[in-house]
Amino acid sequence: TSISPLCQWKHCNQVFWINNIINIILSEKAEICRKKQIDFKVNVAVVQLDHIDPAAVCLLFGNLLDNAIEGAEKCSEHKFITVQIEKFNEQFVVLSIKNSCQTAMLKKHGLFLTTKPDKDKHGYGLKSVQKIVEEQGGTVEFDCSANVFKTTVLLHIPASV
Repeated sequence: TSISPLCQWKHCNQVFWINNIINIILSEKAEICRKKQIDFKVNVAVVQLDHIDPAAVCLLFGNLLDNAIEGAEKCSEHKFITVQIEKFNEQFVVLSIKNSCQTAMLKKHGLFLTTKPDKDKHGYGLKSVQKIVEEQGGTVEFDCSANVFKTTVLLHIPASV
């Protein structure tokens, strides 16, 4: 596991961000990746997401990172996840998650379909992510090519924050 200079390492716990919720999620996912031998890299800038409901933040980051872990762990070669969070143009936060993936994925209505066998009970995570992002006046894009799955989230920062 490697971390950017903006982060610090303390025993098994990593401090990624000032935001406690996101820090807890990133720390938990970093530990899962360590156990699954997935290279987990995080590069974060100091940005505020306090205007977003904490439950929505948990759903957003949790779903995206769980999907990334699931995709990466299926790889037989280099297993990796890269998370980048930065401010863009003083009005947006950009969240980019890239992970290794084994196979090409199928899309329906602009969203990738679940690869799990019980499709009726799965596939809601990305829909939840899309709903949260749209409620925040943002956009989300998914792309899969060259054995890399990439999610890019653009969240609007209100002028009062």
